[in-house]
Amino acid sequence: MSAKKIWVTWLPGDNNQKELHATIGDLQAVGLQVNGSPWIDDLEKSVWTELADMLCCDEAPDLWLLSGRAEDFASKRIRYALSMIASNMLERNAQAKVFVQCIDSVSAAEMPMLSSHWQTMDTGPGWNAKMVAAAFSPAVAKPKQDFHFTVIAHSHIGQWYEVGPAKGQEAWKGAMFGLAGEGAEIAFQAVGKRGQLPEKSVNEYAQNGIEAEIGGVNFTACALQNLISDEDAYFIKVKGAPDKIMFGGHPGQDQAEVNLIDLT
Repeated sequence: MSAKKIWVTWLPGDNNQKELHATIGDLQAVGLQVNGSPWIDDLEKSVWTELADMLCCDEAPDLWLLSGRAEDFASKRIRYALSMIASNMLERNAQAKVFVQCIDSVSAAEMPMLSSHWQTMDTGPGWNAKMVAAAFSPAVAKPKQDFHFTVIAHSHIGQWYEVGPAKGQEAWKGAMFGLAGEGAEIAFQAVGKRGQLPEKSVNEYAQNGIEAEIGGVNFTACALQNLISDEDAYFIKVKGAPDKIMFGGHPGQDQAEVNLIDLT
């Protein structure tokens, strides 16, 4: 039987090298095939996409271990990037089992909504054997989403959120998207086929700069009235890293539902 593969992402970057080497040694000692890299904090160039693509490809590892300090798991920049990776893994049905390990505290901060199903791994005696057991155990159930949500990002084209109805759901009669968070803003909106940015878009009755309050949080939103089926998507170019987003059918529709996602 071939060895199970594990990818270690070291959130402290180039810090805490002694703990990193100990972690790698523990995993190799139980027969796991270990690869990994330090975390690169570069939201501006969307570096997180490289890690997301690796975790979603056919040659993806069996396990992904996120190791870091309590301060790393509390960082808004890291939490935002992890939400972006989680959205891609959920949408692309990635099979890697994900574990979060805090190296200097009993537990890390609670993970954001899209990664809340990721499992925690302690650092106590025998933790590496638990990783081997996890590799052969059934996967934890992923959250069922009543919406389509993923992110397309690249340093050259920027960051585009892609939302719409889930497969099998009725088409949205128009759509709205809003965000909250310092420095985050909506740059453009469009409609096209799911999975690829449209070359052009005819936006029907587009609105920008809508102000809305939900649960005590102020959102800035945009909207349009195009029909969006479960094969289409509403694309929103976003600058910065919002803390929260909300989206759903056009607010002028009586049956429109709003989805709220905490990204940090």
